[in-house]
Amino acid sequence: MMFTSESSTDSLSKELALLVDDGDTPGLESEVSTSFPYEAMEIRTELLNSSPYLSDTVMKTSVNKEDVLNNAMIRDVLVANPQSAKSVTIMNMLDERNDPMPQYMKDEIIQGKGILSPKDQLESRLAYQKLRQSKAHKFLSKAYLSDTSVVFLYDSLRNIAGNNIYNYYNLAFTELKQGDTLKSDALFDSIPVLFSLSYDQQDEFDNFEQLYDLRKMLKSNHKTVRQLDSTQTLMLMDLSGEPGIPGALAMNALIALDSISYNEPIHFPPNYKSISLNQNIGKDVIGNQRLNLYPNPAKNYITVDYFLHEDSEVEISGHIHIFDQNGKIIDELYCLKTRDQFVYSTEHIVSGVYYCCLIVNDDIWEVVKFIVSK
Repeated sequence: MMFTSESSTDSLSKELALLVDDGDTPGLESEVSTSFPYEAMEIRTELLNSSPYLSDTVMKTSVNKEDVLNNAMIRDVLVANPQSAKSVTIMNMLDERNDPMPQYMKDEIIQGKGILSPKDQLESRLAYQKLRQSKAHKFLSKAYLSDTSVVFLYDSLRNIAGNNIYNYYNLAFTELKQGDTLKSDALFDSIPVLFSLSYDQQDEFDNFEQLYDLRKMLKSNHKTVRQLDSTQTLMLMDLSGEPGIPGALAMNALIALDSISYNEPIHFPPNYKSISLNQNIGKDVIGNQRLNLYPNPAKNYITVDYFLHEDSEVEISGHIHIFDQNGKIIDELYCLKTRDQFVYSTEHIVSGVYYCCLIVNDDIWEVVKFIVSK
């Protein structure tokens, strides 16, 4: 069971690493963070091409890149990655933009909250396999430790550690508990050599190291955790605020020592200040205009912001015509919602003056002139 789970875990980890951000999170994040406004369409396309496997890291960077990616572009990217709706941080960041995302756009994103995206599914499968692997490893470890006939206990435990970094942490602490500090030191020090640690994993290693050094010091002085001095207790206090396993272990030790009182927090479902999609949305969003275009002049894209009617239940037919100075229709686009923004690529038309016309129930409601300058 253990080796089957280990093989499945390794396979799923590699698959996820290749899919998330096309296998290069730092590269994609750097590309977004260093982009310029004239690259907006290119960045939007690249983000959509990497969907639905964008990481939260890249999505947060994208939301912050307001000078390049406007609300319509960010909405398109987050809708293409349904897992984004589950991140309270990302949803709150939409309100913190200089131009906060309109509520009707956020409602579209929030609809993904109940969707298990392909990235979610793959991460769930990976978590399940890691759980199976962890259970199998603990079972085998206990079997080896309780079997007095095992001659090379250290080698046996190391053989079943596999490529799971936490098995190595566990093995190092086990050897320390057994009193073999030479083996435990060698094993602990080998972790950053055997594993290519990310920034988060390096921080976690440093935190584990603090716990390891504390356990080692106590053991050399023939003391237990219940005999910590004030400096050691303070160290655990600081460590307990860190995320991950070391922080949890430090907090558990402090709770056991009655050094802190801890009440398990009650988590309620996040409130995204959501409103019904059928709630009235008046003209005040774009003043008295039914149609708004920006940036104007445009280069390789323009954002079309239109508003048809306050009541989404009213049957209304709207479409938009793009035509040139000679009255020739360049494009015809249908309004699928009563209120929306969308990005229109101008790559296929030459520089010049154009007009965008909003037509509702065969009546011309508004015409806006815009310029394409390349």
